[in-house]
Order: sequence, then structure tokens, then C-alpha cells
Amino acid sequence: MMQKGVILENNFLSKVIFRIDFTTILKIAGDKKEAAEDFQKKIFDNFPNVEIVHQNNVNINIGIGSKVPEKVTNKSNICWVFRNDNGNKEISLTAENLIFVCDNGSYRGFKLFLNDVMLIITALKEYLPFELKFLGLRYINQINDSEINNNVDIFINDSLSNSNIINDLNDDEKLSQIFNKLSFQKDKYFLNLQYGMLNTQFPNPNGEKNFILDYDCINNHIKSIDDVEKNLREMNKIIFEKFEYSIKDALIEKMGEKNDSSC
Repeated sequence: MMQKGVILENNFLSKVIFRIDFTTILKIAGDKKEAAEDFQKKIFDNFPNVEIVHQNNVNINIGIGSKVPEKVTNKSNICWVFRNDNGNKEISLTAENLIFVCDNGSYRGFKLFLNDVMLIITALKEYLPFELKFLGLRYINQINDSEINNNVDIFINDSLSNSNIINDLNDDEKLSQIFNKLSFQKDKYFLNLQYGMLNTQFPNPNGEKNFILDYDCINNHIKSIDDVEKNLREMNKIIFEKFEYSIKDALIEKMGEKNDSSC
């Protein structure tokens, strides 16, 4: 069983995503590149690099690596993209939403992730008043370990592994992909859990297949920007509980728990 307050040192997180949508912020809705200067100043120490994308539609990739990744399309004239020095943490700001993505192993526990988010929220408050429309927290685990992918019944909960279906395929039937989605509501939150063997070269049955555990928790009824931290803590707890349910002790041992106060 997993314990809170640990980092899974060899985890398979490909992306951790924070997203917030809001009513149009008029101060940054035009085509003035300097409109986000106040925001930039407040996050500069952590995210000193900025790129300004000037176009009518900005597609931000928040998918899980398939050929047709999920995207968020913004209709703003400008999207400001802020990155840390390593380039593995990225903030995308438009007049309608903000997306913060940790990838390439940059996630080092929820506490540090939340610190980044709250720095971003503090900077975003410069543009109040606006109303919130959506809050999302998403963890995408893409397991690229052949031992695990060839023995999912050892590492993944039997309810999610699909091993019975896979094992029942005839000798002349080659698995191309098997992917499932579970959606449920808990209190004011809605969780989408996607799981299964994702084929990065679908529909080629010989393509590399990675087991996916994708937890996307959302709240469409958040009322105040001051409620973001509390909501994220509750959403993270829901995701943690479902991740713990999804995996077996063998996977925890393989990933390796490490006590760390930053979680």
C-alpha cells in the first residue's frame, strides 16, 4: 500500500496538468504583447523564458501521446508561453484560460506542484475581476516498461488490466489496442479515468504498446479563485485514492518509494 508523503522515484508520469478556464480577461484579450507584463514579473524567477504566439487559434497539446492528441483551442489573438530554464515546466496564458504542464520528470510531488500553481494564481489575480468556469487537475501515467506491459496482471489491478480479454485472443488475432474509460462524480468533482494498452502506432498491431493510467479530475462549479488551493487538494486526494486502487504492490516496489517532505 502507498503512503502519502512519498515520491515514487521511478514513476511513469508523462504529464501533470493544471488548467483553469475563465470569462474573457479584457486586459489581455487584444493584440498587445506587453499586456501580460505584470503576470510575467510575478512569475519571472521560476519561469524566466517567454514566447509570444500571435495567431487567431492556438492549439495546446495536453494529450497522452497518440497520433491524435487532445488539444485545447483558444480564440485569443495572443498566447503567452512561459517556461522554466529546463524547459520541462510550461505555462500557457490566454484571455480565456491558463494551462500549467509539468513533463519530462519535472513533477517532484504535489506540494512543490501546488507551490507553482499558487504562484501562478497570485499572478493571475492581477487581472481580476473575472469569473471562473472550469478547474482541472490531470495526471497521465504512460508506462514504457516492457516487463510491466508484458505482465500487466502482475502490476495492475485485475479490474483494469484487461488481461482476460487479451489472453482469450486466438492465435491468429493480434492485439492492436485496448482502451477503456470510466467516468464518475464524487461530490462536486467529476473524474475521468482512462486506462489500457495505448498503441503509439495504431492501428499497426506490431506498434509499441504502453499501459496508460490517465486521471482527469474536474470541477465546473468553482466560484472563487481563492478556492483553487482547497479544490486542488481535494481533487488530488481523489486521484491518489484511484491510483492506489489501480496498481499492485509489485508496481509500487518497481517504482520505489522515497520519503520526501516536498510531496
